[in-house]
Amino acid sequence: MIHALTSENYKNINKVSILDAKDVFYPLKYVLQKRDIAFDEDLALVIIPLPEDIKYPATSKMTDAGMLKDYKIEISTNNQLPETEAQLEKKVNRKVIVVLHHNYGKIIIGCNEMPLEFLYNDDNSTNPQVDNGYTVSCRGNAYFLKVSL
Repeated sequence: MIHALTSENYKNINKVSILDAKDVFYPLKYVLQKRDIAFDEDLALVIIPLPEDIKYPATSKMTDAGMLKDYKIEISTNNQLPETEAQLEKKVNRKVIVVLHHNYGKIIIGCNEMPLEFLYNDDNSTNPQVDNGYTVSCRGNAYFLKVSL
């Protein structure tokens, strides 16, 4: 089931799946019909974030189809294992669809016609008290439907 982005959902994100837009069928018409996304979890880059390690602010513009949001999703990881870097490297500069999984369903950001751009950076610190890892960043426009009351 797909739900709108609320502060309650935001606190309960327990997994993020990042899909190459070429590997999944999720066109804009599915977004506008509030249809779910089906994908092979083996093809996804899966990140298990801590609640404080995920941010997805957006600026909004209302259109006839719904709310067009300009997203910048950031997810922090706390390891720099070679396997993690290899998985991240596979998605660099790819067009992606992001699925935020929470306790009550999922929030899908992006679609085939409007995918997000994937980038990542090293999070290095000289402070031994701080974890080192990577920050994954996905940027682009995505639609949310108008809600009728």
